[in-house]
Amino acid sequence: MGDDTGDAVRPGTSAAAGGGVRRFFGQAVLLGLLAATSCCNYLLFHSLAELYAIVIACGIFIIAWTARAHYHNDYLLFIGIAYLFVAAFDTLHMLGYHGMAVFTDIPGYNLGPQLWLAGRFLEAGTLLLAPRFIRRPLPLRPVFAGYGLISALALWSIFGARNFPLCFTPETGLTLFKVIAEYAIVALLLAALIHLVSRRATLDRRIYRLLFASILLTMASELCFTLYISHYGPANLLGHLLKIVSFTLIYFAIIDTALRRPFALLFRDLKEGRDSLLAAQRAAKLGSWSWRPATQEMRWSEETYRLLGLSGEISPPGFDRLIAALDPCDRENARQALEAARHGGSLRMEVRRDDSGEAPVHLRIEGDWELDGDGAPLLAGIVQDISEAVAAEELRREIDGITRHDLRTPLTPIIGIAEVLALTGKNLTDEQRGMLEDIRLSGVRMLDLINRSLTLYKIERGTYQLQPEAFDLLDTLREVLRETAERSATAGVTCRLEPAKEAGTQWIIGERLLCHTLFANLIGNAVEASPPGETVIITVAESAEIWRVSIDNSGEVPESFRPRFFEKYATSGKKGGTGLGTYSAMMAARAHGGTILLHCGAGRTTLTVELPKSPPELLNGENEIP
Repeated sequence: MGDDTGDAVRPGTSAAAGGGVRRFFGQAVLLGLLAATSCCNYLLFHSLAELYAIVIACGIFIIAWTARAHYHNDYLLFIGIAYLFVAAFDTLHMLGYHGMAVFTDIPGYNLGPQLWLAGRFLEAGTLLLAPRFIRRPLPLRPVFAGYGLISALALWSIFGARNFPLCFTPETGLTLFKVIAEYAIVALLLAALIHLVSRRATLDRRIYRLLFASILLTMASELCFTLYISHYGPANLLGHLLKIVSFTLIYFAIIDTALRRPFALLFRDLKEGRDSLLAAQRAAKLGSWSWRPATQEMRWSEETYRLLGLSGEISPPGFDRLIAALDPCDRENARQALEAARHGGSLRMEVRRDDSGEAPVHLRIEGDWELDGDGAPLLAGIVQDISEAVAAEELRREIDGITRHDLRTPLTPIIGIAEVLALTGKNLTDEQRGMLEDIRLSGVRMLDLINRSLTLYKIERGTYQLQPEAFDLLDTLREVLRETAERSATAGVTCRLEPAKEAGTQWIIGERLLCHTLFANLIGNAVEASPPGETVIITVAESAEIWRVSIDNSGEVPESFRPRFFEKYATSGKKGGTGLGTYSAMMAARAHGGTILLHCGAGRTTLTVELPKSPPELLNGENEIP
């Protein structure tokens, strides 16, 4: 716990200095009044001085206990608990002081010093042990029990057994025991001071100074009590005045640590958190905003102003101001999206900033409803600069286009030459014709793969236009099974097709090649995932409007991988896997208005493809189901 308040407390330095001056004068006035009281009635002075110390000691305990959650260590909490017991001894000392006549069966001239010594030994021992709890937790119950036991034994010795050594006699004044005991207390306090100095690096500088001065004054106070001859003498007076100042300094240390300093640290942490958040928002080009419908109040972060190109303006935030900062072509769509969000919907839109001919800045604006700290509805969201992502996507699109073109260009003559040679070559052997056919088929597959990658890209972008036709779903599945027969045989896996009905055509309207690719991916994956000797079962079922094709195989998808099963590039560690098979299948199903469901259990995995029989948006006069 170093002196680490930093800038958070610097603005209050002059105020703190002013508070210190006021405290000094307040203490001086109090001590002066008490000293003046002693001239008139010393017993009244003693009672007031002890009462002040008792109130301070109880205050130390109350504040230390209630604010213990704010401490970085248990040093002051230990002192606070101890001073509660010290206050109890000081109360008895005040009541048993010479002349009070409260405990009439015990002479006050001896009872007062005895109770004083008990309280001072307790205080000195506490200050000596307290630094141990700077770096270790405080066991509360044992501490309370220990102080309670020590206090009970001391009180029993004084009031019960009455075997506590004599401290004062009217004839000789202070006894040798009393003087030696006071010097022993001073020695304990000196050891406590040395211990405190050795741990000063772990304490706040101001707290350390207050505690250091308090212990020093307590030592001076105890030395005064080795010198007095009369209970009402000047040495006794000075000792009590020094005790008052000592207790007050510890009280200020507790106040600073428990009340003033935690709030300074809190505000410092809040400021640092805010600065860190702003720095993170600047680095991520991410701003935040919120809108309260109850008050129509809207707030923008500094980064939101900057992202909207309004960092130099002081105009209040608002939906109209937001729309005005956008490209004119995007304003109407943005207005509709914001209006829907204001009436309870979520906000998701990508827009461009109005930059008057400069390089376009693309923004993603999102918002969702939540409840604030008072339970009131709040629309909160983000504004993010996605210009780099948009530019990267455009670059990827260009590279993909160039790559497809560069790959497609040599493939066309390769396929064509293989076909021409196979047709015109009269002296070719069967082996050579087979090799030419392999070349042609490889070229066709490569060309089909390139075309499918373009199709997948368009589906992702939402720009793909299906070329629907009516075709037999069962024929497509049989064709896929024929193509995978060699792979299935190599893997030792059998594929079985269970149609919805024994005979007849099972018509569907869609894009045949896209559906072929969909089922080829899923059935191929099922074959690869099945152990040798197992069977992949393809079941076709229908309802009034939907075809359901279930592909069931042995083995379960790992549970941790299931949430990402249909994500792009997600693989479960399969050798040679690209993470595109199930993803492209899902994209193809969605392009038809369908979906794919995953179910795992009992050691098996089932993928169910749901496709509409005749989606209305795909029907036209030429594609009616026969």
